[in-house]
Amino acid sequence: MKSPFRYRPLPVRAVNLAGTALRGAGFTLAGLDPGALLETARRRTGLTDFGNEDFRAPFETLLGACERQAKLSLVGRLAARSHLLQLLETRLRMHCDRQNDPRIAEQTIVRPVFLTGLPRSGTTLLHGMLACDPANRTPLTWEVMFPSPPPATVTDEARIRTADGSLRWLDRLAPAFKRIHPVGALLPQECIAITAHNFTSIEFHTLWRVPDYQAWFERDDPRRAYFFHRRFLQHLQRGRPGGRWVLKAPAHLFDLGSLFAVYPDARLVQMHRDPREVVASVASHG
Repeated sequence: MKSPFRYRPLPVRAVNLAGTALRGAGFTLAGLDPGALLETARRRTGLTDFGNEDFRAPFETLLGACERQAKLSLVGRLAARSHLLQLLETRLRMHCDRQNDPRIAEQTIVRPVFLTGLPRSGTTLLHGMLACDPANRTPLTWEVMFPSPPPATVTDEARIRTADGSLRWLDRLAPAFKRIHPVGALLPQECIAITAHNFTSIEFHTLWRVPDYQAWFERDDPRRAYFFHRRFLQHLQRGRPGGRWVLKAPAHLFDLGSLFAVYPDARLVQMHRDPREVVASVASHG
């Protein structure tokens, strides 16, 4: 029986077949050259300064692994290119915001709560429940996708509509994904989507087969990702202060020491589930 999670809509299959034919004829489509993507992001935003250059090593390692190892279809390459460009453009805009408004860097993140646990152990459900408490603040999906300029309200209709449009494309490309994980512009977002803007995130080796990038990621100092994570929260908090941050990702389990090095007053909530059930649940959605 074919898994529904491997189903691809007919238009996707048609584009991929065309891409295979063009590649066989020697054409390269949806290029993933690091330098070209950086220049495209600069041209689209009209900005040039990415800020701290420590993202370059993971960015270049990731793109090299995508070319050598990921075996992306044409639709996969187009999606990857679009996603990576959005991350670069957001990084440019956020750095410009920080330069123009010194009060972003003055934001203090006080006693954030981090939810973690094995995948499929209930962290998403708990995150959503805690987000209902008005005393708490979770990073919403639209805020993480479009954090610049710092969001001032929870009803930024233009950005919410744009985020919804992007998520509808995800639904078209992978209609079964929502059975695994709920998505929506107004739903809480995971921390791995935040650190993706610094190209230090398990998001990438979860999305694509990039073992060279994963090996680099596992050797890197995890504090790099958490320092950027804090900068990102400062950005969101500058426009809309108030509320205790409630954050979530199973990946926090990998290095709690680095988390507490950057957030020494953090509170941790760890979910527990029988590992046998976790493995069965993860495998059923493979």
